[in-house]
Amino acid sequence: MNTFHSSQPNPSAPLYPQLHLRLIGEDGNAFAILGRAKRLMQTHGLQPTEIERFLTQAKAGDYNHLLETCHRWFSCDSEPSPDVVLAEIAAQCLDIETLQTQNRDQLDFHEVSVWSLNEALLRAYDAGRASFAKTKSHFQVCDAPEDEPDRLDVTPIAVLSRDSLTEAGFDADRVTDAEFDRLVRRLGDSYIENHFWPDLEIIAEIMHLPRL
Repeated sequence: MNTFHSSQPNPSAPLYPQLHLRLIGEDGNAFAILGRAKRLMQTHGLQPTEIERFLTQAKAGDYNHLLETCHRWFSCDSEPSPDVVLAEIAAQCLDIETLQTQNRDQLDFHEVSVWSLNEALLRAYDAGRASFAKTKSHFQVCDAPEDEPDRLDVTPIAVLSRDSLTEAGFDADRVTDAEFDRLVRRLGDSYIENHFWPDLEIIAEIMHLPRL
């Protein structure tokens, strides 16, 4: 295991530039980002006090504050905007240098072949599907498998019970139904990009659920 120490010779550089945190596919999912960041720091041997310092800072504001904190601490991915993706497709498939309005007919109107247009549309379609796949969850959790009714719009891939919470070291008897329901929903969101069982403990800790 490698142990990293913070180094910030450049004020604009993150505290841990050698730690790479992926944010792609986590739009709006604060708990998944926190869980991923915590595992990243644990994997690279950062001290628990340093991990707690990050979590405290990250949770001190709204979602935008969380993203800003992540960028201050780590090297982060960011997903290209639709405008950037479409501009690249236009340049590569249609030989159109920019999609910005130039207010000149010879620059704003282009003659393209149908096969080039077909390729550009297919690539845009594939890019949209890929982006959607990163954020769509087919996740269902319930108290017991036999309690789950037949549904065509959901593919169950895991079951969460209070026993699972107890096995992770939490006092399930002191967790209210409302808290358990919130945990289930947040685990569902987090499962899009992360592993289920590590996230159970991380999210339960963030929610301050009582331990045994």
